[in-house]
Amino acid sequence: MPRTGVQPRSVWADQFRTPTEDELVGGVSADLRAGVECLRGRLMGLDGTAVSIEWVGIPWRWSLVFRARGMERVLGYVIPCPDRPIFVMPLTSRDLAVIVVKRTPKYICDGILRAAEVGRVRWAQWDIAGPNQAQELAQLAERRLALVTG
Repeated sequence: MPRTGVQPRSVWADQFRTPTEDELVGGVSADLRAGVECLRGRLMGLDGTAVSIEWVGIPWRWSLVFRARGMERVLGYVIPCPDRPIFVMPLTSRDLAVIVVKRTPKYICDGILRAAEVGRVRWAQWDIAGPNQAQELAQLAERRLALVTG
């Protein structure tokens, strides 16, 4: 007898099956997907950057994890939650001294100021609302990467 009322688990939430990048991004709601695709493309285009798909536990589940050659910490995480994708960037005090500039958008500064601090690292996060915001978040990642490679 078929079970009724049981929703199939999204690929993002299914811990026991490793999804592809396209499956993860495709699972994001259509009105938010363009921002995720834009940010993913910009981060993948950074010199020396590699992406992996990793289960990082609840609440982030399957995430796109971006690492850059020469960086001790992860450059950033794109968490493709179907109804609320977010970008997370772990920042040290050294990072903060260089990447925040006068022209940094207010919502980015607010995300850094509200970030939880764990072991001297601020875990800043922002909703990925669209391509324009994704471009600004990618610029932040570029500035952070320039610290290491620069």
